[in-house]
Amino acid sequence: MDKQIQNGAANSAHKVIDSAAAFSAEHIAATAHNTVDKLAGYATQASNALCEKGDQISEASARVTESARGQVRNKPLAAVGIALAAGVVLGWLLKKN
Repeated sequence: MDKQIQNGAANSAHKVIDSAAAFSAEHIAATAHNTVDKLAGYATQASNALCEKGDQISEASARVTESARGQVRNKPLAAVGIALAAGVVLGWLLKKN
């Protein structure tokens, strides 16, 4: 009879341990899922912010390009002179290295 009590106690202890382990595993999994969901939300926010900044940069680039085209149309000789000077300086810098 003493052996049956020991076996019964051992089985009860195993059930308690198994139950606690299952709860812990479920808790860890739920915490991990919540963390992943939060990180995904942050990544989405960052992606949206980067897309918005990219659009702003594209618009600014288009404005600068159009402004430069206007300046070249209005003063073509000055534009050629600036391009020539820039080419000379760039050539000098590259030749020096």
